[in-house]
Amino acid sequence: MPIPVSDQATVTIPLADLRRLDHEFDKKQTEKKTSAPVMPETKAIAQLRERLEAALTVVGFAIGNFNPESTYGWPYEAVEQLGKALQKDSDQPVRTFGITVEQFSRECLEIEGLRAERRVAAQEILAKGLHPDESAEAPDAPVVE
Repeated sequence: MPIPVSDQATVTIPLADLRRLDHEFDKKQTEKKTSAPVMPETKAIAQLRERLEAALTVVGFAIGNFNPESTYGWPYEAVEQLGKALQKDSDQPVRTFGITVEQFSRECLEIEGLRAERRVAAQEILAKGLHPDESAEAPDAPVVE
């Protein structure tokens, strides 16, 4: 008499072992989802990395030494874009630098706004025919001898 063949097997293991195996499986699945694939660094990527590090050094020097009050025309929109992009980096010091860069862009925007207000005020004074150093009330002021 032939022995019946089945494609199923029954295994008995302690419940604690089953839970441990289930926990290990979940942990490995989480690790797979969170670990990014490592791309081999080619010569072109290495050169690009060197250039980027040099550029960030220059940006750090510029925002540290050329404050928006004394330097006109900062491209604050591009500076803000760079700051936001750096904040997405995986390296904590780079993310922190990105926050600094973005804050600097806001300072630039504020100063440029003040400059624009002063230009408008100066144009209004000139349109009235006054010298910029004169007050708008100066023609009506009493003459003191």
